[in-house]
Amino acid sequence: MPTPRIDAADRLAERIAAILKAAPDTAKATATVHDSAVASAARHGVALVTPPALTFPTAEEWSADWEVHLIAGPTGAMTQAWQKLDAMLDALEHSTLPITRATPATYQPATGGALSAYTLIIPS
Repeated sequence: MPTPRIDAADRLAERIAAILKAAPDTAKATATVHDSAVASAARHGVALVTPPALTFPTAEEWSADWEVHLIAGPTGAMTQAWQKLDAMLDALEHSTLPITRATPATYQPATGGALSAYTLIIPS
């Protein structure tokens, strides 16, 4: 059942996917709100949009700080994964997305080993 925040997450994922597809070094990367897609998509790079931190300035409005996880594989080949992450980060940094922070991280899918990642903060 869609909600305003799930709809906003879907729109952000679509926007990120379009930015990645337009850049030559990230044309095979994707973006999603579905964590089940991460393991198979990590070989090319994937941006996972997760539920945001919310602020409620008034009773009728909200604003969000989105956490977007840039994730890349393969497991056990950090330099190769890092190259994919850097290309994804460069494509997003040169877009109109208002990224305020990128923090190195790891992402543990349901199956397989941990993957290299960055966690981005993108305010709405």
